[in-house]
Parts: sequence; structure tokens; C-alpha cells
Amino acid sequence: MLIPSKAYIKWHEEMVVELEWVIIPKKERKSSYVFTYNFLIPYNKDGSISKRPFDFSNKIESINDLLVDLDIIEDDNYTVIAEQHVYWKYVPFGEGWVILDIK
Repeated sequence: MLIPSKAYIKWHEEMVVELEWVIIPKKERKSSYVFTYNFLIPYNKDGSISKRPFDFSNKIESINDLLVDLDIIEDDNYTVIAEQHVYWKYVPFGEGWVILDIK
């Protein structure tokens, strides 16, 4: 059994509060979706690219699990999320974030 980190639990709790207003009535749900993740990754304070490794698949899985937990999508399997596209770019120093487009 995998035990989530304190950072993940904190992130999940914050996102639940931030996204609690998002409701897709079951009758309006599609049978499958196309997800496009646009990750914005901050440069270091000195303008250099971060050498800190991170795993996009873990970040995507966390987002998908959150959407299931919030009942925004029914499941995060391949029949519901039929396509996934991932893009990233570096942005001026600050916090990283992701824009998720669901179609």
C-alpha cells in the first residue's frame, strides 16, 4: 500500500477546496474526454533552468485522481480519458502550475 506524502495530502486538500465549485451533472457527462495538460515550470531565481527532476506521469496521475475524488469525471481509465496530451514550458520565476483543458 502506497502512503501519500504530507505534501501530496496538503496539495489534495487545497485543490478540493479550490475546485469544489466544479460540477458536471452526470447527464451532461461525455463517455470519453481529451485532456491537454499545459505545465508551466518556473525558471530558477537566477534565470537558469531547474535541474530538479520531476515526473510528469506522477503529476498527471495526481490530477486525474483528484478529478475522480471530486466526482468531476467517473474514472481515470483509458475509456474515460481517451487521449492525453502533455506540454510544458518555462516561465519567469514563481510557482509552477498546470492548465488542464478538458474536451
